[in-house]
Amino acid sequence: MGGETSEYELFYSTPYPVWQLSPINPYPASKNLDAFRQLEAVRASGNFAELEQEAKSIYENIIHYFTENNEAGWGGWEKTYGVNGGAFSILEQYIKNDSLLYDRFYGPPTTTMVEMKTILDNYIHDSYVEFILGRSMNEFDLFVEKWKEMGGEGNDRRGKRMVSKSK
Repeated sequence: MGGETSEYELFYSTPYPVWQLSPINPYPASKNLDAFRQLEAVRASGNFAELEQEAKSIYENIIHYFTENNEAGWGGWEKTYGVNGGAFSILEQYIKNDSLLYDRFYGPPTTTMVEMKTILDNYIHDSYVEFILGRSMNEFDLFVEKWKEMGGEGNDRRGKRMVSKSK
């Protein structure tokens, strides 16, 4: 998705963006964050002529959306790459505040993890909805205890064991 011969204006956000057909993950993993940072730099300098490749296409899509109501620039570009409240501006704050929590477990799930995943995920989801809708936060510890009893603690232990073996 990068390089000197990339044709972002042709393929990046047409009605049928080809990036969705990619059989591999784009590299580098931070490419979207890098594009946001490039946008931030030119917003600060005011020199939008400095934009290159992906960041330039993103900027043009945002402008098209606001000036021409062009669907290729749908408001999602602004919500993703915008200054105030855009997803990457929020991510940037998490990074600056060292607030990201990375998953240290990489590898195939154990049989028990596979068997319990849906049950535990549903329990977590349903409980979070209940808390959002007014269930007392005083019951959060009970929620955690039940999650552990349902197998969450065992899955957590297995994952930690696998992580410690891989070091």
